[in-house]
Amino acid sequence: MLHCDFHIHTHYSIDGTMSPEDLVDACITKGLSCIAVTDHDTIEGALAVQRIAPFLVIIGEEISSLDGHIIGLFLTERIPAGLSADTTIAHIKNQGGLVVAPHPFSRFARGDACGETLKNYREQFDAVEVANANHFLQEDDARARVFAEYHGMTQIAGSDSHHRSGIGSTIVSMPEFDSPKTLLQALQDATIKHRAHPPMYFAQLLVNQIFFRLRHRVLFPQHGASPLYHQ
Repeated sequence: MLHCDFHIHTHYSIDGTMSPEDLVDACITKGLSCIAVTDHDTIEGALAVQRIAPFLVIIGEEISSLDGHIIGLFLTERIPAGLSADTTIAHIKNQGGLVVAPHPFSRFARGDACGETLKNYREQFDAVEVANANHFLQEDDARARVFAEYHGMTQIAGSDSHHRSGIGSTIVSMPEFDSPKTLLQALQDATIKHRAHPPMYFAQLLVNQIFFRLRHRVLFPQHGASPLYHQ
């Protein structure tokens, strides 16, 4: 069995704090054997993690479409932000990737949530994230789970960790897979172990993000908040 987390960010995301090395160490400590690195609008972090990880790493991206965030898994090239949902989905499909709806009914993500997009393009989504550790209100996950069950959609989950203390909050235990198709098949026999991030996670993340952004504005003003973030 694999123990997986399908939604993790490194510091290649503008709001992430983990280096690839820090992420790999945290995953080993927590006993994860498969992760999807889904940085915002870049795959550079995922590629960096894949090069050094002793476990399975799926190249992903959380893409900022005009209609909310959409995750692509098994990508080979970065997909630019700012495209319509249907164009973003087409780019993922053209790479042979999977289209995932992250935190679709989150009341706190708001502009980042893709609930309406999921409803409008339901048949083009391969999976729905039904557990996200950033949701300390269970109703947000419950709405996603009910939607997925009602429409017979594949369910997936992730910690959405931006800091190492969040790794291990959400773990999907499932059979092994070796392709997008077999991942969807394996998810049918998956078990999700989920808990929300503790309050200290959010406090620590906020402090680290403020420090991270201020430091890089001073050292790398030509790059904005982070020298690692690729527009």
